[in-house]
Amino acid sequence: MNIRWGQPNNLMYLYMGGDEAPVWWADYPNLARGLPANGLLHRCAQSKTCPEILETFASAELYSEKFSASLCGFTCIEDIPIPANVHRYYTPGGTHGGGAANFTWTSPGTINTPAAQSLPTSPIPATHTNNALTWAFVQLIMSGTPMPPSVYPTLARGELVPNTAAAEGFPDFHLTVPRLTYRGDQAWPPFVYDFGPGEDYDQESGIPTIQPPIIKTVLPVYAAKVNADGNEIVTGMPTVLGDAPLGTYVGWNLATTGWYGPNASNGPGGVGQVFAGAGNSGGYWPFQDTQANRMAAGDPRLSLEERYGTHAGYVCVVTAAVNKAVQQRFLLASDAPTLIANATASNVLGPPFAPTSADTDLGNSLCPH
Repeated sequence: MNIRWGQPNNLMYLYMGGDEAPVWWADYPNLARGLPANGLLHRCAQSKTCPEILETFASAELYSEKFSASLCGFTCIEDIPIPANVHRYYTPGGTHGGGAANFTWTSPGTINTPAAQSLPTSPIPATHTNNALTWAFVQLIMSGTPMPPSVYPTLARGELVPNTAAAEGFPDFHLTVPRLTYRGDQAWPPFVYDFGPGEDYDQESGIPTIQPPIIKTVLPVYAAKVNADGNEIVTGMPTVLGDAPLGTYVGWNLATTGWYGPNASNGPGGVGQVFAGAGNSGGYWPFQDTQANRMAAGDPRLSLEERYGTHAGYVCVVTAAVNKAVQQRFLLASDAPTLIANATASNVLGPPFAPTSADTDLGNSLCPH
């Protein structure tokens, strides 16, 4: 009701405005509406008053917030370059705002799933990367020290792809890991809306006279490439849980209840869609702990035993991931001991698991000598 003075919306909901005008930084044409080049920084670039900008986003933003439009426009025919004053960083497999950095393994048979979600929330945190980026940003402003290079998926590298299982390379888990069934409708697309002749689509202003608006076009939506585990393999910030995974981390999380209420009795149905109770939550599904349990469950993803061998092997992989993140300036040295201590205190491949000699050899091979 107050759209003339603000945007009281959440972009993943149907019929809500907010992605008509440019949502990218540099000047680029709005090809979906046939409008000339414009961008969020158009006015400040003309007056040479643009600030330094630190931008972070995660996988959940690609799926529920249509963030691919910020990367490649509303038609995604090419990457939109970012200006030198914009520093952009992506967290593969992360949820909106970051997860709880949980290093505790819970079996698929006993893990808790929040109400209205099809998956537990992705635990990949943003806290530690935000700490490092904020520190680097302060050094940039105060003393001119360059930020870490921007890292995010692009079309040019083949990392940003159409939201289909084939394009993403998402495994066919529907029989073996049904919680991770990918149907290609997990991402929420942008639309070309017709709000009436009083709407200024280039400036996101004016007076809408058609409510709800007419949907003229459903625009393409893009997401990230994944590997055989369903984990993303794109340019982004290294994270300890991403580099030493305990399961599959995805940016989507389907709703299990209706959009406006249980069974959608008072509104459009949302069951099985990205909106509703699942909202901005990225998802997670744990690996099996042992090879025997994995084979019994029919899970094609390697178990923790097959990945790390022993608890010590897992801690060594975590330590290597921590050191890499510190070296690349995506983790503060002061945060490193906490993450290693959390992994050391975790139950990953701990009792009652008893490693075989082959497990011990694998674990030892993962540790520096």
